[in-house]
Amino acid sequence: TALSDVAFVNKKDGFLIASGARIYRTTDGGNNWGLIYQIIAPKNGAKQELPELYSLAFPNKKKGWVVGTEGRIFHTEDGGQSWAQQESGTKEELVHVRFVNDKLGWVVGGKGTILFTEDSGRTWAAQKSGSRAHLYHIDAYSKKEAVIVGDNGLVLRTENAGLTWEPVKIDTKQTLLSIAFVNDDLGFIIGWKGTILRTGDGGKSWLVQESGTKQNLYGLFARKKAIWAVGGDGLILRYRDK
Repeated sequence: TALSDVAFVNKKDGFLIASGARIYRTTDGGNNWGLIYQIIAPKNGAKQELPELYSLAFPNKKKGWVVGTEGRIFHTEDGGQSWAQQESGTKEELVHVRFVNDKLGWVVGGKGTILFTEDSGRTWAAQKSGSRAHLYHIDAYSKKEAVIVGDNGLVLRTENAGLTWEPVKIDTKQTLLSIAFVNDDLGFIIGWKGTILRTGDGGKSWLVQESGTKQNLYGLFARKKAIWAVGGDGLILRYRDK
């Protein structure tokens, strides 16, 4: 079983997504996980049409969102006990969801798709990315400032909650898979072939870092001084500030 995302609301309560469009929950810090929701595929559906979920966000213990194939966005208001589908207005693959608080959030995905909500997902509005590239990840460090990463070294930045997204020039064409800000200034991007980028000015400019590997980097965690990246062949990297 492939696991695509995990999120903890506090030390005990957490959620994860597994292949087969399944959502699991723990209430004991991850010792035990129970299946709480699964999208049942139509019996006559072709193999490639099977639904999948890729990303989840829980800004608090009760409210959460998951996104996946065919423009799917599901929302819970009771800590995952029940889920309702929200109208996304797209059939594109939705890859990553990020909420700043329990009302304001973004979703990014295939063909340059950016969706934005200010009302807990009751309405999702499409924003103009100016690109048809696959978008993989978004991080927001305020209600107005956010950065998106995607295919072929694409970095997009907004200072106005996505009214406009501006491309940021960087020194790589590698696919970028994850972005995380430690604070308003310091942030990191990781991607294919050991690519690591660092910003010290809130994402206005990015410098390529020496990672010492050519493995693809897939996962990134950044909080205060604990900054980790993980990649192919079980690779784990830790950033140390010089």
